[in-house]
Amino acid sequence: MLMHSGRGVPFRKLPPANYIPGMKNFIFTVIFLCCLHLRAAGAALTEVHTRNYFQAQQPAPVSGQVTDDKGTPLPGVSVSLKGSNVGVQTDANGRYTLKLSGKQDVLVFSFIGYTKQEVNVNGRAQVNVQLSTEASTLHEVVVVAYGKQKKVSLTGAISTVSSKDLKQSPVANLSNALAGRLPGLIAYQQSGEPGNDDSQIWIRGFATFSGSQAPLIMVDGVERSFSSIDANEVESISILKDASSTAVFGIRGANGVVLVTTKRGTVSAPRVAVSVQNGMQSPTRMPKYLDAYDALSLYKEGLANDGLNTSLYTDDYLNKFRDRSNPTYQYLYPNVNWQDELVKDFARMSQFNVNVNGGTEKAKYFVSLSYRQQEGLYKHEKDIKDYNIQAVTNLYNFRSNIDLNITKDLSLELNLGAMIRDRNYPGTDADQLWLRAKQTPSWWYPVSNPNGTISGLPQKDANPLGLLTQTGYQRFFDNTTQASTGMNYKMNWITEGLSARARLSFDAVNYRNVGRTKGFDTY
Repeated sequence: MLMHSGRGVPFRKLPPANYIPGMKNFIFTVIFLCCLHLRAAGAALTEVHTRNYFQAQQPAPVSGQVTDDKGTPLPGVSVSLKGSNVGVQTDANGRYTLKLSGKQDVLVFSFIGYTKQEVNVNGRAQVNVQLSTEASTLHEVVVVAYGKQKKVSLTGAISTVSSKDLKQSPVANLSNALAGRLPGLIAYQQSGEPGNDDSQIWIRGFATFSGSQAPLIMVDGVERSFSSIDANEVESISILKDASSTAVFGIRGANGVVLVTTKRGTVSAPRVAVSVQNGMQSPTRMPKYLDAYDALSLYKEGLANDGLNTSLYTDDYLNKFRDRSNPTYQYLYPNVNWQDELVKDFARMSQFNVNVNGGTEKAKYFVSLSYRQQEGLYKHEKDIKDYNIQAVTNLYNFRSNIDLNITKDLSLELNLGAMIRDRNYPGTDADQLWLRAKQTPSWWYPVSNPNGTISGLPQKDANPLGLLTQTGYQRFFDNTTQASTGMNYKMNWITEGLSARARLSFDAVNYRNVGRTKGFDTY
């Protein structure tokens, strides 16, 4: 139906008779709500399916039991996931339970004295493992007072360090290589001077309070010193710490026992080993001292605190100990660090060793030859042409161990060792040099006079530089020869394991000391 208003207004279409106002908006609203509902339902369904999917994929915990070769449960076994920090230990019955992160996890089983194993889970809920003992641990031999014993049957308090560990320590004296490597052993090094740098050794503190507190030291069954032995010659060093392990030594073992075993030949073709080492030695820590200005400033302050006269120590006077604009001030107002004047930062040490071992079932041998040179830290060695003031030690080592199987039951051993030391030192001992360098004030006198003579003052301690360079030198030569022979006779025809051993040893020590000392004038 069309209508016209007669006023030039265009016609418009009227709604049908059954038209309901707002119906279109209502229909759109219903459709929109239905879509939202379906979407929410689908999201919820998706979430449920996703949750169920992951719940289905998450692996269950794995459990099991760990036993030894004989089926005995092993408590305390470490069970861990490879490549992670997740792990547990087995209980008293050897059982464990561990949460996994995936079906293909790898379990690592480890226990002291047993071979470590890695097992792939492969989705299993129970994994039982049988650990086997380490052959090296079962058959490892430890040197005891009366011979050798398997470590697995050892009951005494014995600690052992091998040659491999000893050679890792870059030290000149073998006694210093034991520090920190054997529980219960204390090594105290009082000096770092070449040739006098061995350590005092105590085992489990002081067992006696009178007489010697040092342990009994046995080298291949003979009481000897071991500090000059080359580490390349040593097979192992064992310390006996308790009464059960030292009982056979009686009262001599009251302070403990150190057993040094040198290397012996093996059944093999001749094998030659050569090692060359060069290194630098430096003090671990050196004391720091005040210079002349700071020391005199504090001295002035002390005088003022005591109400004494300080007129001499004016600021102008004190500043001259630091002022070097005038060349004469270094002689009139000296400021000397005696420690820096006498000692350098590094000293060289070199070592060479060649050894041969091998043999057959009838005869085995080990032969070693080594040389070591260790220099000291003193300066001014090139200033003196007439003699050597540097602390230097040259050490030559030789060792030969031969084993002969005479018969099936009788064996013979022949051991020969030699150590030659050549040591050189200044005319003044090291303890006096260090004492004078520490106690001589930095403002007393200069290092030397302008003409090169040694400076000094009346009624004052001697110039430390003069003590080092102008008192001559000391030379010490000593050589030690060690020989031992022994036999071992097995008497298995009486009872299995019974044997008799006899040993004869001979040691010779020769020394020659030369001292060329002199005095010096100061100006």
